[in-house]
Amino acid sequence: MTAFAALVQDYLRLKRMGPIDEPPGRMVALVGDAEFDEGNVFEAMLEAWKHDVRNLWWIIDYNRQSLDNVISDRLFGRIDGVFHSMDWRVVTLKYGKKLQEAFRQRGRRRAAPVDRRLPEQPVFGADLQGRAGLARAAEARPGRTDGLKELLDRHDDDALHRLMTNLGGTDIETVLEAMHAVRDDRPTCFIAYTIKGSACRSPGTRTTMRG
Repeated sequence: MTAFAALVQDYLRLKRMGPIDEPPGRMVALVGDAEFDEGNVFEAMLEAWKHDVRNLWWIIDYNRQSLDNVISDRLFGRIDGVFHSMDWRVVTLKYGKKLQEAFRQRGRRRAAPVDRRLPEQPVFGADLQGRAGLARAAEARPGRTDGLKELLDRHDDDALHRLMTNLGGTDIETVLEAMHAVRDDRPTCFIAYTIKGSACRSPGTRTTMRG
């Protein structure tokens, strides 16, 4: 719907059938990751590419959960390549501000021994099991446990859970920062990592949306 709405807007402006002295609107869709199991999504992308559609944003709520399945990391790893092939900008919102700060303090490899580069499902299960669960997840993947003991020593279960579940799609500062950075009309896809049911929060604000 948003792809064709953006196309119609371009047509109306080109034909001067509407106000052309105002900035064009931006068509925005919040898309579930499981929706990319549907072929018509890719048909719409190709049709939009053929007509060089502009002012189009898709925000993918990437929580890996659908009603009847778990989204495959292997499958979804191809999604950004599909968008790039259609000349979209892809912005991945993977880490929230707390995790970004942890990376800055100790360097990427040592700050988060259970890195989000690992397969998502085992890591999220470990998050819910606290310090012991994260330790087991890291031990199962040799070579990626640098700094684990120090990380666990600095956090109790609640603090560690808040840190490791501080994903980009549920951190409103990260979301707004990425959106404000887009200054042109190129179609843009935001892959927003979320945990199903997690609230998108910012200090001093109430819940704004849920993953």
